[in-house]
Amino acid sequence: MRLFQNTVGFTIFLLAPLVSLFATERVRPEVSDPAEINALVTALTDFVKQTPSILGSARLNEAERQALKTAIDHGTLLLEKTPNVEQKYWAAEFLIKARLTLAMVQPPNTATELQKIEEAIAVLEEKPEKVEILPAAKYQVLKHSILLLTKSGDDLPGSYSVKEAVKHYIEENPRALDSLGKMLVDVSVQNVANDRQFTIDTIRDVAELYKKSEFLVDREYSDKLQGMLKRFEMIDSPMTFSGVDLAGNKISSSDFRDKVVLIDFWATWCSPCLAAMPEMKRLHELYSKRGFEIVGVSVDRKKDELAKFLEEKKLPWKILSDTATAEKGGKRLGEYYGITEYPTLMLVGRDGKVIATDLDMKTLEKELAKLFGNGNSNSKREIIPVKIDPVTPSLL
Repeated sequence: MRLFQNTVGFTIFLLAPLVSLFATERVRPEVSDPAEINALVTALTDFVKQTPSILGSARLNEAERQALKTAIDHGTLLLEKTPNVEQKYWAAEFLIKARLTLAMVQPPNTATELQKIEEAIAVLEEKPEKVEILPAAKYQVLKHSILLLTKSGDDLPGSYSVKEAVKHYIEENPRALDSLGKMLVDVSVQNVANDRQFTIDTIRDVAELYKKSEFLVDREYSDKLQGMLKRFEMIDSPMTFSGVDLAGNKISSSDFRDKVVLIDFWATWCSPCLAAMPEMKRLHELYSKRGFEIVGVSVDRKKDELAKFLEEKKLPWKILSDTATAEKGGKRLGEYYGITEYPTLMLVGRDGKVIATDLDMKTLEKELAKLFGNGNSNSKREIIPVKIDPVTPSLL
């Protein structure tokens, strides 16, 4: 995907040169038909007058959507017909507003759709005076570019190109750090199974941006990202941990030598965590006699609520309390490993090395089947786990 080109010196960032809609290489008639241009201008003017509420609206009925698409076709054709300078800028600004409106109700599915907005942006950047819509338009294109990284297909933006464009935009517009920076991290984490290196590089770059912030809360978030980075770099590396349970008993990785260990970062207030527990109990019962253990790391801040929950549920595995550990002077594992969503499941092999850092229940089932085989007849039944969407708490 090609993002914005710096054509007049004040463009915020550059990915790949955009071919101007009015480049000399483009084949066009020597003389444009003035009547055709006037007809297109009239059609666009009438559209704006008749439907002033459409542009910028997040809700359009089918008739309005079709009318907007027709107007976009007129605006695109107008630019191709070599209008005068005023008409050219007017058409480009209309196209940006119209395509961004359409994107709100019908998000882009391809890089080509975003490129059309970028081409209109490139036209407006030729304008000597400042155009108010440009910063917001660039932001929206970046936002949709990030979201396209979650899609599959051929006509999609390059992940590293998007990352670099976001970095450059944030460097020039620090206020976009919380929105675009966090969105890019979230999307990269979602895609970790497909491109772990991109996830690692993204977290590292965004963490550096937060580290440079003048605000303490941003620098604290940078520390959290460093913990997250640590977690994603741990594949095939040894993992050690220690803490205490609510009774003050020490729990550490040394207690589980020669075991396959699932480390579950969870909380009593996390509904997806609770929804996953029946399946975890089944897996524990199935494999525990063959060397499988679970260690729950509770991030609950209120120990009494955790105690009440454990008394009621009587989980068959050890539960480490981050709060109790911190009170004893230890480190909170949830913070140390940059856990921002719950549940987060990490799997450690018999050799003490990390196998996976962010498992869903379906993948966990497959990993355990590979490690232990299907020696138990119960394990041969098809498992269709409940879809568990992790929770991101506001307090973190």
